[in-house]
Amino acid sequence: MAAFSGAPSTDDSFHTQRKDGSYHDAIIPQWILAEGQRLLTKRHAVIAIVVVFSLLFYIRLAIFPSDIDSASRLSPADWPLKSSADQLQHLLDAVPDVTTTEGLLLPSPPMEEPIDWSKFAYTQYATTPDYLCNSLMLFERLQALGSRAQRVLLYPDIFHHSYPVTYETSDAEAQAQIVLDLLLKAEREYDVTLKPIEVLRKSGIADSTWAESYTKLLAFNQTEYKRVLNLDSDATLLQNMDELFFIPGAPVAMPRAYWLPHLKDKAESKFTSLLMLVEPSEEAFARIEQAITAADGNTYDMEIMNNLFGESSLVIPHRRYGLLTGEFFASEDQHREYLGNDDEAWDANATIAEAKFLHFSNWPLPKPWIKPTQKMVDEVLPICKVENTTETDAQIGSRKRSGRRRRDKAADCEGKRVWEEAHEDFRRRRLEVCGMMPQNLAH
Repeated sequence: MAAFSGAPSTDDSFHTQRKDGSYHDAIIPQWILAEGQRLLTKRHAVIAIVVVFSLLFYIRLAIFPSDIDSASRLSPADWPLKSSADQLQHLLDAVPDVTTTEGLLLPSPPMEEPIDWSKFAYTQYATTPDYLCNSLMLFERLQALGSRAQRVLLYPDIFHHSYPVTYETSDAEAQAQIVLDLLLKAEREYDVTLKPIEVLRKSGIADSTWAESYTKLLAFNQTEYKRVLNLDSDATLLQNMDELFFIPGAPVAMPRAYWLPHLKDKAESKFTSLLMLVEPSEEAFARIEQAITAADGNTYDMEIMNNLFGESSLVIPHRRYGLLTGEFFASEDQHREYLGNDDEAWDANATIAEAKFLHFSNWPLPKPWIKPTQKMVDEVLPICKVENTTETDAQIGSRKRSGRRRRDKAADCEGKRVWEEAHEDFRRRRLEVCGMMPQNLAH
C-alpha cells in the first residue's frame, strides 16, 4: 500500500500510525474523495485564471507603458503589486459604493428614511385680534424661511359663530370681520390648521392677556404630533428653527430666563415659556390642568412650567432662541447674564446676527404694535452720543430719573439702531400681513 502523497491512492486508503507505532489502513469514504477532488479541481482552475490574468496584465503594461497612469488608480503607490491576490483585491477596492460578501457585490446601505414632517408642528394661540395678527406674522415668517413642520393655530370657538360675515357700521362688527378674514388668510395662504378651542382662563386676574396665557399650555394636548414648538407671538422669527424638533428627547425644553436677577445662582435659575418644545401627552396635560386649577392670582403659565418641569426641562440656548429686545438698551454692566461670561464684549450687531428668535420685551415701553410717546422713548432708549457733543441738563435729568447709566457711544448707537430697526420691521410687516396700523398708547 503506497504512503499518502497528497492525493488519494487507487484503493482509496492511506496508512495511519497507531500510538504503539504500528500502521493500519484507513479507508476514505467515496463521497469524501469525490468532494475533495471537486474542490481541488476548482482551486486549480481559479489559480490558473489568476495566473493568466496576471501575465496578460504585465504584458499589456510592457507593450503600452503610456497606460500606466490610467491604470494607477487601481494600484497602490508601490506598483507593481506583489501578488495576483493583491491585484484582485485592489480591483475590488476600485469599484465605488459596493460591499463584498462571499464574492457578491452588493449596493451600499440605503440612506435613512425621510422625515415625517406631519409629526412636528409649530403652535400659536390667539384670543384677541392683535394677537391673532401676531400669529399670522409668525406663520408668514415660517413660510418665508422654508419651515417644513406643520402650523397650528388655537383660537376661541366664539370666533366662528358669534361674528358676522359682512361689514356693518359698528366698529365691533368690523373688527369681527377682520378676525374672520385673518383666519381665512392663515388657512389659505400660510397652510395653517385652524383649531377652535375653549380658552383656558384664570379668574381673579385683572389683565385678560395674562389671565388667558394658560391657553398656550394646550400645546401639551396636541397628541397627534410627536413634538410641538410653541412660540410667543409678540416676537419676530429671524431664522429657521426646525432643527429644534430633533434635539435629544425630553418632555419639555425651554430657554433660561437669563434676565431675571436670581439667574446669578444657576441652581435657582428659571426657565421662560416664551419658547417651549413639548412632547404632547395626556398625562402631562392632566398635570397642567390640575396646576391651573390650584394656581393663585400670582401664578401664570411660566410659574406652572417651572413648578412642573423646572428640574427636568432640557435647556435651549437663550442666545439664539430667547433674546429680548430690552437687551439692546440695557446698561453696560447688564449684558453679562445674556453673554454668560465676563470675558466677552457686548456687540449689538453680532448679537442680532446670531439670534433666531427675538422677543419684544421693553418694559416700561409697550408692545411694538402700540406706539409709545416720544417722551417714553427718550427716557428708556440710550442716548446715542457723538463726538464733541454733551448731554443737555434735561437729558441728564431724564437719564438719572430712569436709573440709566451713560454708556460708550458706539454701543449706544448700534444698540439703539438694532432696536429701532426691529420695531420698524415689525410694524411694516404688521401692515403688510394684517393691514393693521400701530395703535396709539391709551392714557
